[in-house]
Amino acid sequence: MALTTVNKLKTVWINDQSSANDSRLASLITQSESIINNICKQPVTGQAVAYDFVGDGNRVHLLHYTVPVVMNSIQERDNPYDAWSTITGPVVFNTGGVTSLYKDDGFVKVLYRANLTVGYDGTTNAVPADLEEIASEIVVELFKMTDFGGRENRFGVQSIAVNQGGMTQTTVYRDLMARFKSRLRPYTTLGYR
Repeated sequence: MALTTVNKLKTVWINDQSSANDSRLASLITQSESIINNICKQPVTGQAVAYDFVGDGNRVHLLHYTVPVVMNSIQERDNPYDAWSTITGPVVFNTGGVTSLYKDDGFVKVLYRANLTVGYDGTTNAVPADLEEIASEIVVELFKMTDFGGRENRFGVQSIAVNQGGMTQTTVYRDLMARFKSRLRPYTTLGYR
């Protein structure tokens, strides 16, 4: 599921009720999600992830994800060249914003692979309002930079200078990536904050 929708962008953000730009906006939503995933260093929209780790004997294994995590299955093997064996028992739990895997008898095998769904899927893990707003703002910025968006009314306007006599107009835009990065900090993996 996307972090925002074409319909919401058209009605709330760019005030365009025609369907002429629908496919362009859908493409920009995908691009904005890629930008967000890169900033956050993790999938923010629900994606399947194979998470490999080495067993250390402990019962708890810390995951670096700060978005919702659902475990689909977990596998283990003793040697890198062995086939994976699916096991039951381990669970995902979250305490104080830290997501971990738990296994009663500890992660004692050499290698583990947790098959996870990471991110907001829009159903069981609804997209938070602030994340939807950030995604929408990025789409609007990307859209306004195209010829179809008119290259005007951008969020990043820093200054406009108009000379009435000679019809000179200069518009300077700020780079909003620093602002987006700051607002996405709660969704950034634990190792990259």
